[in-house]
Amino acid sequence: MKHAFNLKFFLRFLNRHRLYTAINVFGFSVSLMFVILIAAYVAKELSADRHHVNGDRIYRFEHQDFAYSAYAAGRVLQDRFPEIESYCVVSYENKTLRIGEEYMQVAVDCVDSSFFHMFTIELEQGDPRHVLATRDGVVINSKFAKTLFGEESPMGKVLDIDDRQLTVTGVFADFPYGIFRTPQLITSIFNTDNLWCIESYMDCHSWELFLMARRNADLPAKTESIRQCIKETGDYAFSHDEKAILRPMKDIFFDGFHFQNGGNKKFVLILAVVGLLILVFAVINYINLSVAQTGFRAREMAMRRMLGGTRRQLYSSIVAESILLCLFSFVLALLFSMAAENAFGWLVRTDVSVREAIDPYTAAGGLLFILLLGIVSGSIPAALISSYRPIEVMKGTFRQKTKMVYSKILIVFQYFITIALIGCTLVMIRQIRFMLRFDMGYGTEALIQADVPGNLMSSYAPLRNDLMTIGGVESVSLATFTPSSGGNNDTDPSDPDHPISYQVFMGDTAFIRTCGFEIVRDNDARTDQGTWLNEEAIRANGLTVDADEFSKNHIPIAGVLRDFRFRDLSQPVGPAKVYVVGDDNYCMNVLVRISTANDPALTFQQVSQTIEKHTDGRPFSCHFTDQLIRDWYENQLRTANAVGYLTLIAILIAALGLLAMSTYYIRQRSQEIAMRKVYGSTNAEVLRLLIAGFMKMVAVGFVLAVPVTWYIMREWLSAYTERIAIGWLTFAAAGLTAAAIALLTVYWQSCRAANANPVDSVKK
Repeated sequence: MKHAFNLKFFLRFLNRHRLYTAINVFGFSVSLMFVILIAAYVAKELSADRHHVNGDRIYRFEHQDFAYSAYAAGRVLQDRFPEIESYCVVSYENKTLRIGEEYMQVAVDCVDSSFFHMFTIELEQGDPRHVLATRDGVVINSKFAKTLFGEESPMGKVLDIDDRQLTVTGVFADFPYGIFRTPQLITSIFNTDNLWCIESYMDCHSWELFLMARRNADLPAKTESIRQCIKETGDYAFSHDEKAILRPMKDIFFDGFHFQNGGNKKFVLILAVVGLLILVFAVINYINLSVAQTGFRAREMAMRRMLGGTRRQLYSSIVAESILLCLFSFVLALLFSMAAENAFGWLVRTDVSVREAIDPYTAAGGLLFILLLGIVSGSIPAALISSYRPIEVMKGTFRQKTKMVYSKILIVFQYFITIALIGCTLVMIRQIRFMLRFDMGYGTEALIQADVPGNLMSSYAPLRNDLMTIGGVESVSLATFTPSSGGNNDTDPSDPDHPISYQVFMGDTAFIRTCGFEIVRDNDARTDQGTWLNEEAIRANGLTVDADEFSKNHIPIAGVLRDFRFRDLSQPVGPAKVYVVGDDNYCMNVLVRISTANDPALTFQQVSQTIEKHTDGRPFSCHFTDQLIRDWYENQLRTANAVGYLTLIAILIAALGLLAMSTYYIRQRSQEIAMRKVYGSTNAEVLRLLIAGFMKMVAVGFVLAVPVTWYIMREWLSAYTERIAIGWLTFAAAGLTAAAIALLTVYWQSCRAANANPVDSVKK
């Protein structure tokens, strides 16, 4: 066995070829770092909501177009269907907590008393059967309790929440990862802001409704019966052929409507694929470098064969070296990944912890993965080196046979993937820029939206007067349900055979002017108040823009507005109603139109400070509308950023591999270059010859990448109602970028070889 793996020989070889060692270890380590981070992220996403003990029996009741339900639906369904063991209604709200003379906004989940029975949430203090038994009870998050009370027990403390006194009855730990974010407080559903909606029976959809089936009951089989039951009780949302959905708890994170946390299956898949490609790049680099080294290791291996070593021993030795290098790189990658957790978490917009992902199973899987990776990475060079007879190596024919085919195929593959990634990134960036600049049908620029406490209404007149004194403020409007917030759904049930679902927006008499809606027709209503329709609503009703009324209830039309966007571009423009009401109505938003001639940032600051004076210290939020619209595309921005950064990593890895490959490839051709120069070739001709070889490989990769990129991006763009044309410039930019990187990578080494003294090479 003395001719098998010899650590001393291997370390001596690595020391002699430091560039090879550095690129191999660095390339592997960085690649594996991203593979580890992506694996930790994917594992976290796939584990969402898997902790619930009753998770296989919990379903969320949904309409085909939304996931809100009426409060009474849960009780009605439980009474009608014995398969339902329990139900829970959940509302996610922000409330104002008063501490002395100060106020703070807190996240509060308003839920039914069955919440801690249905869902697996750890209660550190309190009885899960009683903590929500009364309306006056509240359960507090343990971390938030320490913020308020330090080490003092919060049990029995009284909290002033929206001017209501609630007593702490329990303490809960942070929620495990899933659709529920950890709130600061949990209280009874009867403390909801929409209490009036509870009393309106089946015609108000404001909550998530979860149903828990009895053991061994097939609740999904009752979906149509449940739909019919809800329809019979007066829920107009199911007045036509709308579908009801019982979505399993385990599927909501990826497939359902998201109110708090939600996963993006496409994004997870994209990251997983890119991570796999980075891993493949690393393996390709290792194989390329190992193949490039065969000419330098062949004599060593031939000597070992001549001294009695068998082919199997040499093969095993090279594979063992590969496993050792992979193991060392993996250890470095673990350290790198732990150091990069925060940066990667920012990229994917969620916390990623490699430490939390490590357990006995993942550790064993990691070791098995490294073993397999080492075997795969080392097998090709091992097969090459061990397959030739020692006499061929000594004659020099081995190098001539191995210097071309394997390396070219692998480099072409790398650049095929690299160009495809660059092309996909460019298309994503162009589409996102297109969406952010798209005409929304109203003035989104220089429009400030403040979400304010509902009790601000009584002080609206003084607030408006103060805002209008600010230089640069053009108009102010009191509103509820703005376009950037998506509005509120309202289905007209007057025609059961043709129900129309509207998005509703409401504001005072300055609302249309402040938003900047384009008026198609003004019906000169006798009052400033009334109902305006957008063009899509006119079409949905089968009317023309000069119609005076709509609906079978004969509602007067105050006017028609040009279609405006209240959803992102993945959804079509839908019917919309704009209610113009009096200046003394309940409001949730203050809209302020400012002039672009002034400093927008300064005006924004002055507007925010003025509103703060009128809120009695209560929290509020203030944003530019175009920023709120930008938030619509958070997932797309996240995907583009992630693909972009990982593309840069792929480019770096490919360039490192090409650098090392060109170094050894050109060194192998040194005698050929010398002979060409002896027979009259100029330095420029030799330089073109060397560079052309690598550019041809990039060109082949480009030809392969174009149709693949076009197909993938065509499918991605098909999700948007408004989209860019891909165009040939995108492919040209991707190809030229890859060619430029390849040229810069090999140019220096090629110049050195072209300018070298041919006598020195011939002597060697």
